[in-house]
Amino acid sequence: MRAAITRCGRPTWKMRQSNSANWEKLYPAWHKRSRTATAVCGIREMHHRIKNNLQIVMSLLNLQATRLDDPAAQDALKQAQVRMNALALVHRILHELEDQSLVDLQRLLSGLIEQLESALGGEHRHIEVKCDIASRRAPSEIAVPLTLFTVEAVTNAFKHAFPAGQEGVIRVTLRPVDDAKLELMVSDDGVGFAGHGAHKGIGSRLIAAFAQQLDGKATTVAAADGGIRVALVFPDPDRKPDGGEITGQAH
Repeated sequence: MRAAITRCGRPTWKMRQSNSANWEKLYPAWHKRSRTATAVCGIREMHHRIKNNLQIVMSLLNLQATRLDDPAAQDALKQAQVRMNALALVHRILHELEDQSLVDLQRLLSGLIEQLESALGGEHRHIEVKCDIASRRAPSEIAVPLTLFTVEAVTNAFKHAFPAGQEGVIRVTLRPVDDAKLELMVSDDGVGFAGHGAHKGIGSRLIAAFAQQLDGKATTVAAADGGIRVALVFPDPDRKPDGGEITGQAH
C-alpha cells in the first residue's frame, strides 16, 4: 500500500488529490455560511448606526424645544421625539438579535410601553399603563409600523383621555383572534370622545396609515364602561390562513 505521507512529512500527490476533492465538496457550504455571517454583521451594524443617528436627531429636537416659547410648538417637537425614540427602540432590539429576520413582539411592545409611560409622565400624572402581549415573532417590516401604531394610540390616550389631572388606566393587549389574525388593542377608562374634540388630528391619520401598511383594519369606538378602545386587526405573521404555523417562525 502506498504511504499517504513521505519520509519528509510532506503529503503525497494522492493525499493532495484527496484533500482537494474534499475541499471542493465543503467549499460551497463554507462559502455560504461565511457570506451569511458577513451579511448579518452588516445588517446589525446598520441597525446600530440608525439607532445612533436617531438619538442625535432627538437631542437636536430637545435642544430646539428648549428655545421655543410656544407650547404648541414644544408639544409638536416632543411628539416627534417620542416617535423617533420608538424607532430607535426597534433598531436597538434588531441590533441585539441573533436572528436578524424576526423581532420578538412581546419584548418589543413591553419595552415600548415602559418607555412611553416614562416619556409621557405616567407616574407623575398617576396614569398606569398595563400590557398583556401574546408571544409572537414578526419581520421588521411588520414590527416597525406596529410599533408606530402603538405609539400613536397610547400617546392619544395620554393626551386626551385624562384632562385636568385625572387619574386612570391605559391597557395595551395583543392577542390572537380568528382566521389567523392578531388584534392589538389600546383602551383607556378616561373621558371618552369628549376629550378628543370634533376634528381628527395627525395621530388619527397616522393610525389609519400604519394600519394600512400592516394590511389591517383599525377601529376606534367608545367603551361600554367609559373611555375609548382603539383596535387593530391584522394578519398574524406566525400563522397561515388555514391555521397552520409558518415554517421558520415558530416560537
